[in-house]
Amino acid sequence: MNILLACILLVNLIFLAGFALVCIKLMHIYRDILDFIMPPNKNTPSKLANVCEAFSEMMGRSLVASLKAFLMGKKSGEVRQENAETGAEIDAGPLGAIVGALPKSIRSSLIKNPQLVDLALNFMSKRNAGKAGSVAGNNHTDAAQVKFNL
Repeated sequence: MNILLACILLVNLIFLAGFALVCIKLMHIYRDILDFIMPPNKNTPSKLANVCEAFSEMMGRSLVASLKAFLMGKKSGEVRQENAETGAEIDAGPLGAIVGALPKSIRSSLIKNPQLVDLALNFMSKRNAGKAGSVAGNNHTDAAQVKFNL
């Protein structure tokens, strides 16, 4: 009977020691939480305040960056719309057939800079005049000698 009583007492002591260790561990966690929340000095911000400040700064920067990207995209869309309208005006005008004969890269440059149309017309008249007198086998050499400085 004494052995059984001693075993019960020993098991109770083990549970009591385990309970004490858990309580001590919880007290350390509670102190760490208080240290995180409470400021160390009167004029010093707490760790929680520092984390909240860093988080709000990151969120603000992210918001500004996304807003800037949105507005720049909107501006880009407006510029594209203006270029499309200018291109439609050029195509609808009497110069549309002539501009349509130009290579795509030059045509897009003309749409972006409509004041270059006269320059392109002069180039086309010189190019067509050169082709009339050239031999059919030499057409590729005339095109290789032309340089665009737009």
